[in-house]
Amino acid sequence: MGSFSMEEFTQPIEKYDILTFTIKETGLTYSRNYISLYRLNAENNSLSESDNITLPIQHESKNKSMFGDLHDKGLWYININTSSLQAGNYMLHAEVTNDLSINSTFGVFKKHADKLFYIASNSGKVNATVINP
Repeated sequence: MGSFSMEEFTQPIEKYDILTFTIKETGLTYSRNYISLYRLNAENNSLSESDNITLPIQHESKNKSMFGDLHDKGLWYININTSSLQAGNYMLHAEVTNDLSINSTFGVFKKHADKLFYIASNSGKVNATVINP
């Protein structure tokens, strides 16, 4: 079915409050990318959803902390405005799925990727670490 990966786009100046990710999909490509931003809460070992976006249907999320689009077949980009987010650990989750396969005998085909990053207090600096599946 191909691969699905997410990478942070390194910005030349670290003072910006925008963090950019590229999402690359190979093989069979899908037309919608469901992206969610979660805050990791260490106090009670939980994830709480901060925002979500469906590309290319929405170009900006409901909370206006994420915006992006499909750049080319199989190449998505997503920007996160970190200025409105609290300090802490976050996880960006992206997935594509074939809705037509729900009734298939083979089941639902899904590709996904996750990316962890940390937002320091009172700073636009962001450190990111890839989660290896």
